[in-house]
Amino acid sequence: MVFVVNNDRSFLSHRATWGAALQAAGATVTVIAKDTGEAHAIRSLGFNFVAVDVGREESGVLAMTKSATLILVTLLKLRPSVVFLSAQVAYTLGWPAAVVLRRTRFIRVAGGIGRALDPAVLTTRASRVVQLSGGLAGRLGNVFTLFQTERDRETFARLRLLSAPERSLVIAGTGIDVDAWKIDRSRDFGSPVILFASRLYREKGIHEFVEVAEKLRGRGWRFVAAGDPDPGVESTVSTDELERWRRDGAVEFLGHRKDMARVLSEATLFVFPTRHPEGTPKVLIEAGASGLPSVVSGHPGCSAVIEHGVTGVVLCAEPTVAELANAVDELASDAVRADAMGTAAREHIATTFSLESVLTRLLEWKAVGVVRR
Repeated sequence: MVFVVNNDRSFLSHRATWGAALQAAGATVTVIAKDTGEAHAIRSLGFNFVAVDVGREESGVLAMTKSATLILVTLLKLRPSVVFLSAQVAYTLGWPAAVVLRRTRFIRVAGGIGRALDPAVLTTRASRVVQLSGGLAGRLGNVFTLFQTERDRETFARLRLLSAPERSLVIAGTGIDVDAWKIDRSRDFGSPVILFASRLYREKGIHEFVEVAEKLRGRGWRFVAAGDPDPGVESTVSTDELERWRRDGAVEFLGHRKDMARVLSEATLFVFPTRHPEGTPKVLIEAGASGLPSVVSGHPGCSAVIEHGVTGVVLCAEPTVAELANAVDELASDAVRADAMGTAAREHIATTFSLESVLTRLLEWKAVGVVRR
């Protein structure tokens, strides 16, 4: 079985557990991705690794053509049973191999609809290319699609990228080991630590988070952001902007952290006002598993994770800074309510987004099947 992912870090954070489950069931797992320095970590897990610069949504035509050719050549050599094309670039570049490898099942893993299918850009040339590509792929009988929300499946169907809905499945999230995020002490909800964690670019809501921190300055609360700018995204936070925020001091910037369980354990409230066209945000699921209440935008993926008024607060799709600040202020100021929501969040994640439940559905899906030794 093969995973085509944009880079090695993305595989480790989002698909390594799937690879381990397939490996335990008897499969040989190969990862095709850009090597950013973590290839050794993937190999140490017992997976094969082939370095290919898969690219990003912003890659040029020549670069994407080269990547598609390398992916095709690699798959022709491997001739796998199943290929997971993880995220928009991978399934846009990887599906042509399905025309040649007719006995191989190709699974488009749509963790959201992706930037090229955002309603605001549907008439652009780049979006039309992605739509044409997706439409052709959807007509192939050996191409399947995995979604994280029903709304994303409806979007694919409306754009005619999903000609056969029976060859699709909705699984809410990638699944997490809930016990790995459990903390062994009580949180002090009376001393608020308000956390944002993500790659730092505009659509994720980092600018609004900083403005909320500035607006609520003087309360004695800590506002903390974990994550780095993403140079592969046009709207990434610039070096100058990040330095200005650091000097201002309203938010503590931790940079990229590999110990997110510890970072989440030290917080009391998670804030995620994303408008990025993603699926169910994994970091939001991890925050809930660690017992954090959340304040989020009404993004479909966030709404699929957070139960409004029970495990957190769900605002409109694009809340204003004032709306975000009010919601954060009310919840951070009410330790009893925040504690109750955090407890409910952990229970909800354990029953809905556990790794066991996700892997059971994945392995039993006809596109994958349980591999026997």
